[in-house]
Amino acid sequence: MFDDAWEEKFCDEVEHALPNNDKGGRIIITTRTMHFAEYFKGSFLVHVYKLQHLPPNKAWELFCKKAFRFEPYEQCPGELEDMPCSSF
Repeated sequence: MFDDAWEEKFCDEVEHALPNNDKGGRIIITTRTMHFAEYFKGSFLVHVYKLQHLPPNKAWELFCKKAFRFEPYEQCPGELEDMPCSSF
């Protein structure tokens, strides 16, 4: 898996690093730009999945679950609730 790739030369480097033997290997690449995802179609069988942004309240909920997973109910601690970043 390659996360947040964005340079086209990366595609060329990956193409030369992987064997072309029809054995069915798979890689996952994440990117923020659709242009980069489309560039891969020239060299590989590609399935592009365009993810939608989470609504602000769901993004905050996911952040809290990850950042505060050891807090009761995975909630942001009260002393941090009034900070500007918590008002997405």
